[in-house]
Amino acid sequence: MERILGTGATARALLVSRAEEDEDGKPHSERRVLKIALDGDKAARLRAEARALEQVSA
Repeated sequence: MERILGTGATARALLVSRAEEDEDGKPHSERRVLKIALDGDKAARLRAEARALEQVSA
């Protein structure tokens, strides 16, 4: 984890990086935002948001 980006009504957003290799085997780092639900009720809302985003990006 690199840092906490912020906290909203349903989740805390974290900036994370992951070391990976490209198709040539060269290492590189990929950054992503990871959202962590604040509690169980908010986790259900976060899952619904993820499903909606999957449909939009498809």
